[in-house]
Amino acid sequence: MHFSNRRPRLLVAIGFAAVAAVPALAATFPRAVRSSPAVAHALSSPVTTYHNDLYRSGQYVVANLTFKNAARMHVDSRFAGVVNGSVYAQPLYWRALDSNDGEVIVATETNHVVALDATTGAVLWDHLLAPPVQQGTLPCGNIAPEGITGTPAIDPSTGSVYVAATALSGRSVVSAVYGLSLKNGHTLPGWPVNVGSSLSRIQFSPLAQGERGALALANGRLYVPYGGRYGDCDDYHGIVVAIGIAHQAVTAAWETLAVRGGIWSVGGVTMADNDLFVTTGNTSGAAKWSGGEAIVHLSAALENPNSLADYFAPSDWQHLDEADLDLGGSNPMPLDVGGRRLILALGKDGNAYLADRTNLGGRGGELAREPVSTGEIIGGLASWPEPGGVLVAFQGSAAAGKCASHNGLTVLRVTGGSKPTITTRWCAALDGAGDPIVTSTNGRDERIVWAAGAEGDNRLHGFSAANGAVVFAGGGPGDAMQNLRHMSTLLAAQGRIYVPADGRIYAFMPR
Repeated sequence: MHFSNRRPRLLVAIGFAAVAAVPALAATFPRAVRSSPAVAHALSSPVTTYHNDLYRSGQYVVANLTFKNAARMHVDSRFAGVVNGSVYAQPLYWRALDSNDGEVIVATETNHVVALDATTGAVLWDHLLAPPVQQGTLPCGNIAPEGITGTPAIDPSTGSVYVAATALSGRSVVSAVYGLSLKNGHTLPGWPVNVGSSLSRIQFSPLAQGERGALALANGRLYVPYGGRYGDCDDYHGIVVAIGIAHQAVTAAWETLAVRGGIWSVGGVTMADNDLFVTTGNTSGAAKWSGGEAIVHLSAALENPNSLADYFAPSDWQHLDEADLDLGGSNPMPLDVGGRRLILALGKDGNAYLADRTNLGGRGGELAREPVSTGEIIGGLASWPEPGGVLVAFQGSAAAGKCASHNGLTVLRVTGGSKPTITTRWCAALDGAGDPIVTSTNGRDERIVWAAGAEGDNRLHGFSAANGAVVFAGGGPGDAMQNLRHMSTLLAAQGRIYVPADGRIYAFMPR
């Protein structure tokens, strides 16, 4: 599995005391002028997880983002948005129930977690968890330095945020999971949890295991996925760890039987029907299927899948292994359509695979398989319903013959019923590799698909979700951004679109 942010595995035991000894440096800044009650109508519900729900649908309700207003988007030059470090994780949005003040929560590769005023971009608090890991310290990888890469998760019931960090404890590299108060960023009692030293049944090396995927929080458990690093160095496995929030301890873990098979998609763990689903990458040297190139269904307790109903792998999984064509480049997307509970996975082989998530069917058990892209599909997805089907957007060029123009952004239509289908609905030009989200004014009307041209034209783009017509074409000279990372994931909240970049969060709003 080769993509530009990846990870690996080795065997090193590091005690939890080493993590606890890392100084938790917190800098609390004076609260800047906050949004007034006059703008309370523009505030949004908290965005507590990657793509706004555990399906990872990327759907947001933003009442003022009509087609007309979207055409007048621009960078808010008054929004400061300065943070310390590169931002690979999606920003989150927090607002306490008794507050009119929204906050953008940002985690960076320098292991800073920052709260920004959602209106002004002023820093409200900035907490350094522990020193990040420099590139030369790790056996491979291309994030420099490496700190927090996966999107955190917020627990709105307690006002807490949980983040997974690659960090230094003395001279040792550790994989630590922190719980922080959203009031001031301070580390909560009992945290951090040292993942490597907390596992008894699974050998886990923070030098080899990298954390890229989004965290998931449900029913008192925090789920953290692991894979390798760019370059596929050392032996790593696809691993999911469950941490009990109440007791700050690892309660369960699952890993692929074979080496590699990393869980490295930006969307990480998805959940549906109170169960977990992950996609895995290529394994190495597996003579029989051993967890790679698959959609894997896991119970909340992370019990080993024990039937064909609990996994799907393409019949040519060995070829995908050998060719480094991971099924795990994007997270699995649960879909409810036509009376069916389905799940979709998009592979680096350019194919879309549709399975029944109540019975994944084992090897070759897909309900539909369709070539949908001319190249590798890597990144997050967005989905939204329409009569008779569900539409799914991904960053990538459509397969030959699927669109008159296939460049950058592709939208599929999935139907259910007795014979589910996958077809290509529309395509649009997108110069860059940002992941799509979709907004609507009320959960139904004036849907707009948004994506940033990360590492391309570095502009924000908006398209009609119905047919791909251009709604916002990137703006003027002052609306170009700098230093966006591929797979850049947007946040929609408080009447704005927030775009993460190196050292900065941009805020777009209508004029």
